[in-house]
Formats: sequence, structure tokens, C-alpha cells
Amino acid sequence: MKTLILAAGYGTRLNELTKDKSKCLLKINEKPVIERIIDKLNFHDIWILTNNKFYDDFQRWFNSLFISRPINSDIRLISDETETIEKRLGAVGDMHFFTGLRTLYNPKEEDLLVIGGDNLFEFDIEDFIKYSKDKTCVALYNIKNLEKAKRFGVVEIDDKKKILNFEEKPNNPKSTLVSTACYKFKSEDITYYLNRYIKQNNHKDNLGNFIKYLSEIKSVYGYVFKEKWFDIGTIESLKEAEKYYKNLER
Repeated sequence: MKTLILAAGYGTRLNELTKDKSKCLLKINEKPVIERIIDKLNFHDIWILTNNKFYDDFQRWFNSLFISRPINSDIRLISDETETIEKRLGAVGDMHFFTGLRTLYNPKEEDLLVIGGDNLFEFDIEDFIKYSKDKTCVALYNIKNLEKAKRFGVVEIDDKKKILNFEEKPNNPKSTLVSTACYKFKSEDITYYLNRYIKQNNHKDNLGNFIKYLSEIKSVYGYVFKEKWFDIGTIESLKEAEKYYKNLER
């Protein structure tokens, strides 16, 4: 199974911090966000998908990574070939771009682990993979705050963790259980349903919309974790993560 880290966003919500720098390369307690994700993915076949604007920055970080420390994963860097926010493919578009590169990935044979490059999590990724072995699955976190839940995809599940309802950034959340940017897709969902979704929808920027689409057609499950999680999308969340990891690693 391959792992795709989505790092082709343009970080508009972080203003000047990401004007000329990918938010995935912002440092949290002296370590880039994407490097913290890779630390969780030892022994996985990893592909990092960025854009042309930030590709050189990623290449410099990528080159220094192997000089500064041992890496147990096979990691490769590619670009989605976009250069401006107006031409961005979006998260779903980027996943579709990657799965269309048949020389890199064969969706008929392989499931795919997809992780947002601004998504910091403290659960054991191996537990997530084992849980989702025979199913399409998304990692879920109880944010315990209805106001904060409005910023995310809000999920309702049954006692078997099957997704019953998924609502992207609702004005009136029905729960505080939210979708994180950590997904495991069965190969057939990429082979057939992703292509069909792309043809039928213009919602290419958020993978949550694809999860909603899938859950209305077939069984999609949630992996509910209690460990710490940060979506590095705002100044507030960036500061919260900085404070957490400084206390954890001092």
C-alpha cells in the first residue's frame, strides 16, 4: 500500500506566513510539520505531492532530511504542475492526479493511505491501517466544541462506526465528531468511484466531500481516536500545536 501526503495547497488562511512558503514546511518546535507526519510513517512507501510554486523549497528540505537523520521509509517528491492558487487542483483533484500516474500507482492492485500535509496526529498509524484493512475509512476526532466543529466535516456514526451522515462545515453541527485529513481508500473506490465523482462534481478542493459522496453509496467507516490532533490551517491552531509540542519535547 502506498501513502500519499497532500502538500500542494497554497495556505491562504495563514496569510504572510505562507505567502512564499508551504504551510507543510512551517516549523513546530523547530521541526517542519511534514517531517512530523513522516515520523509516524516509518516503513511506508511515501509520495509527497506538492506544486510547482513550492517544489524547490520541498526539494531543499527533502535533500537535507537524509543528511540530518536516518529515514526508514521510501520517500519520493512530485509536483501536480500547478503554480498559482487560481489553477490549483484541490485535494480531490490532487489525489485524482496521483492515481492517474499509472507508472507510479496501480489503483486496481493497491489500497491508498492519504494524509493531509498539514494534519498532525498522535495516534498510531499502524492501528489505523489494521482497523481499515478491509474497508475505506477516515480517522475521526471528537473536538468537543460545536463552534469549532463548524470549521470541519462533521460526522455521525452508528455503533459499528459506519458513517451515517457527513456534513462539510455545517452552520449547525449535529455532533462534535469531525473528520481529519487521514484516509484509507480501498482500491476499487479509487478505480471506479473517484473517477465518477470527478466527472459529476466540481468539489475538488475538499476530500470530505468525496467521503460524503462515498458514504451515501457504500459503507465507509470511522476510526475514532482520542490522541492529540491538530489541523494546521489557522494561526490559532499553529500556536496551539507549537505550545503542545514544546511542552511534550522539552
